[in-house]
Amino acid sequence: MVRSFADADPGTPDTRGAWRYLWWMAVRHWPVLALDSFFNMMWSAGLALSPAVIGEAVNSGLVAKDQTALIGWGLAVLGLGIVTALSALAVERLELRVKVEPGYRTMQFVTCRTCELVPRSTGRSPQVTWSPSASRTSA
Repeated sequence: MVRSFADADPGTPDTRGAWRYLWWMAVRHWPVLALDSFFNMMWSAGLALSPAVIGEAVNSGLVAKDQTALIGWGLAVLGLGIVTALSALAVERLELRVKVEPGYRTMQFVTCRTCELVPRSTGRSPQVTWSPSASRTSA
């Protein structure tokens, strides 16, 4: 399923400065940013804990010659690897969304503003009226 990035009403940006615009954009995308932060934390924690879990598997299972502990710690390593892999997948997907959505929204603003300013600078009325909803094609 392909997600549409065109918003019929992308909102009114705070254009009083670059930092205000970035803050406005971050507030608009806070759920995605929060999820990305959470999955980044899970991914980093999985990478950081892997050596400790593997070391415990070696100490409790191999050195102590306890097969039950070795199987248990081996399953812990497997589970940690799965959590790390799924977190990395979510991080990559969310970070792509964090890059594309604000960029597309910025492109919408610049295009709309250009369409508003060109008639003022040339003294001619525009030949075509553009709106984000009109640019979408129905499949």
